[in-house]
Amino acid sequence: MLILVDNAAKYGPVDGTVEIEARASDGRLELDVSDRGSGIPNEQIGRVFERFYRLDGGGRDRTTGGAGLGLSIAAAIVEGHGGQIFATRRAGGGTTVSITLPLLDLSGIVGEPRP
Repeated sequence: MLILVDNAAKYGPVDGTVEIEARASDGRLELDVSDRGSGIPNEQIGRVFERFYRLDGGGRDRTTGGAGLGLSIAAAIVEGHGGQIFATRRAGGGTTVSITLPLLDLSGIVGEPRP
């Protein structure tokens, strides 16, 4: 989540906000992190989770910003926990990166409450 919030803050508008929404549904945690930046072009949105991939333009070049590893690391972490991650363009501008993770079933693990 930290990687997603950091990216949204870096690549959204300077005076913009980062929106975070979380909900539980059907035994899964669904988490969305959104910004109101220029958004990821449709032809590049499928590649943003590749290692070392960086978007063209948007004020980013090889002397500023990261190495193109943040989202690939986030994807590896999410997938390592049995989840999924994907990005979508927002209507009106910006990007939403969504994560789904399985929730733990603690019903057989948690003992009786202590007095």
